[in-house]
Amino acid sequence: MTKSIFVIVGIPQKYVLSYKSVSMKKLLFFIITLCYALDVSAQTITGSGSGFAIGNGYVVTNYHVVEESNYFKIYGIMGDINTGYEAQVITYDKNNDLAILKITDRSFKGYGVVPYSIKMSTQAKASDVFALGYPFVTTMGVEAKYNKGIISSLTGFQGDVSNYQVDVPLQPGNSGGPLFNSKGELVGIVVARHKGADNVGYAVKSSCLKTLAESKNISLPSNNTLSSLSRTQQVSKIEQFTYLILCGTSGSEYNSNSSSYSSGSSTSGTSSSSYSSGPQTYTVNGVSFKMVRVEGGTFRMGSNDSDAHDDEKPVHSVTLSSYSIGQTEVTQELWQAVMGYNPSYFSKGGKYPVENVSWYDIQEFIRRLNSLTGKNFRLPTEAEWEFAARGGNKSRGYKYAGSNNADFVAWYSVNSTHQVAQKSSNELGLYDMSGNVWELCSDRYGSYNSYSQTNPRGAISGSYLVKRGGSTGYLASGCTSTIRGRAGFDKTGMSWDVGFRLAL
Repeated sequence: MTKSIFVIVGIPQKYVLSYKSVSMKKLLFFIITLCYALDVSAQTITGSGSGFAIGNGYVVTNYHVVEESNYFKIYGIMGDINTGYEAQVITYDKNNDLAILKITDRSFKGYGVVPYSIKMSTQAKASDVFALGYPFVTTMGVEAKYNKGIISSLTGFQGDVSNYQVDVPLQPGNSGGPLFNSKGELVGIVVARHKGADNVGYAVKSSCLKTLAESKNISLPSNNTLSSLSRTQQVSKIEQFTYLILCGTSGSEYNSNSSSYSSGSSTSGTSSSSYSSGPQTYTVNGVSFKMVRVEGGTFRMGSNDSDAHDDEKPVHSVTLSSYSIGQTEVTQELWQAVMGYNPSYFSKGGKYPVENVSWYDIQEFIRRLNSLTGKNFRLPTEAEWEFAARGGNKSRGYKYAGSNNADFVAWYSVNSTHQVAQKSSNELGLYDMSGNVWELCSDRYGSYNSYSQTNPRGAISGSYLVKRGGSTGYLASGCTSTIRGRAGFDKTGMSWDVGFRLAL
């Protein structure tokens, strides 16, 4: 495996723990050190959590632990914290904050017989319980931590009947770990604490796991061999089945709009495509590219921020139908495969974005691509582009496409393009929608209107096209999700920092 340096994207704010005594700098340093020590080969680490075995290579954790990621490694199997096994999310329950992963690593030989059972009835209030997990904010050791306490309420945050409130010391990284009663029966899945509810922990009731497992014909463990053992003996056995889950992003994709995960696939030939629950992969003359599904929705387009430009106003409501958009900009290798030449100013080939092309060049590229694939690829509308850049229905309101920190997601202020997908992706798994190259849209450039619109197509007339996203030639402030630019249709619109991505 290759060792790499990683970037933390973050954890959903709903589940952020209160850790006033620990600086973010210390947390960042620790995760980078941990990833290097454990030899993780994902490009970007988005976070970590805990999980536990339920048999046959399946591992349970929280949905919020995995929702921002598409690459997972499981550590701690049979007590071995130095070996990680690749896994995939196969199903999840967003409402109950549960997810089930399947260990897919070819080197995985099994983890033995699970010694605990899953309790389907409600655990009584004031019952003694204990949790195991891998919190690592306040310590530098990679070791499963044991904490004990009681069930303090039979309802969770804001009266959620699917959760317990627990009086158990919990820390960042505990989320997804198991909660047991004194008999060694699993009674809950830890969700740590909710923001705004300090000093209170929660756990999803174990009965919620049954429906999720049954949806994939997964049998839950029912034979408990721990009831007669001492607590020390129980913990020693359970520890072998409680895991550290490192989450990241890589070339494969996790589609949160379905109940499964796929690394995607492609087939060779002149032109082919394959469908999975993740992005759809197309291959043209040996070069593959991916299209990400964007479910339709309504959003507020534009910006009223103090640093927003006049042409980003007024903010207005836009409703879009579902569509697909390129996971990255069109690359030089794809353009070469379709057109037979590389027009780019920075003519480096491979995964660098194609640039220095006019609207007319792009139309000819799309015509040939559609002929090869039998599809109807096109440029995205400006509204489709912004909705996707914002993260679609998964948007968390970031300033840039995937973060409030441009350094995490954008190439800017460097006056040279970079290979695609080298920064972190946004909420939909899209790369480089902030920075790298401006991206042409199908709309003519014009002023916004204040009224609500459905599937808008831009100005009726005009001499310029819209371009979006900023480029490496601009400051970070020129690479937001709402920034607008304009470009000519002909050679006047061609530039080393203007490219495009496809829509379908």
